[in-house]
Amino acid sequence: MTEGTKLGLRVCEYGEFFATRSLGQKVRMAAAALLAKHPDAQVLVLNFDAVEAITNGCADEMVAKLVEQQVDRRIRVSGCNEAVWEAIATVLPRRGYGVGIDEETDRD
Repeated sequence: MTEGTKLGLRVCEYGEFFATRSLGQKVRMAAAALLAKHPDAQVLVLNFDAVEAITNGCADEMVAKLVEQQVDRRIRVSGCNEAVWEAIATVLPRRGYGVGIDEETDRD
C-alpha cells in the first residue's frame, strides 16, 4: 500500500480521559466521517498528545473497531503515553491485528 494522502485527528479535542465505549464510538465516528470526506486518503493518524488515559473498552471501540472498519487504509497512532499505548497494544491483537512502532508512528 502506498502512503497516499495522510490525514490527522487530534483525539484530545474530545477529552483527556477516555473511559467509556460511547466516547470511543464518538471519536471513531468522527474519524470515519473525516475519511469519508477524503476518499483518496490512505492514512489516518490518531494523535493522542495530551490524552492522559484510555480504558481498554474505549480503545477497542475507538481504535480497534476503526482499524476493522477501514481495512483498505492505514490507521496510525502518535503521541501516546505509556498508559494509552498499553491499552491500544492490548485491544488490537484481540481482534487479530498486529501492533508495531515505526519512525512515523511512535508512542513518545
